[in-house]
Amino acid sequence: MHNENKVFNPKNMNKLEHPDRYKELPPQDILDAVGLESGQVFGDFGCGIGYFSIPAAERVGKDGHVIAMDISQEMLDGLKDRLDDAHKSRITLTRDGIEGSCLDVAMISTVLHEVDDPQLFLIEASASLRPGGKIAVLEWMKEKMEQGPKYGIRISEQEMIQMLIKAGFYMEKQSIYRIAFTL
Repeated sequence: MHNENKVFNPKNMNKLEHPDRYKELPPQDILDAVGLESGQVFGDFGCGIGYFSIPAAERVGKDGHVIAMDISQEMLDGLKDRLDDAHKSRITLTRDGIEGSCLDVAMISTVLHEVDDPQLFLIEASASLRPGGKIAVLEWMKEKMEQGPKYGIRISEQEMIQMLIKAGFYMEKQSIYRIAFTL
């Protein structure tokens, strides 16, 4: 389902921890915007080394849980190495999909441009949500920039909105983060 020519190279995982990334995409602020609360179940599609998974585990607390998914075992191993005992009990690492509708909040952060069929990916992600669940999609703007994926594989805001509507979502709010929007 992922085109290897578009997928983020795990050898560059140190870029995922760059201080500028925390300024541009502050995880706690984004989790606030999504409305993630204590006791909820959070799914992180394309979790990488846990940029959102670890802060989400802290937020959902002992009564909640995080399911961190990535196609790269290297990324999952990188996340596993970063977990302390409290996080290990709150985060399930997987390369497989999620069975059933168990998520209160799903996060797809800078991953959708990597998949072969983003529309199908969104439909499958929506099946993992409980009734009333939310999905947050953060994606690179379709602009030419030095950082990020090639311009040709980026998804425009209008394309993203149309894909989300076709997948059965409606816009609750658009994020203040320029490169992303929350739905």
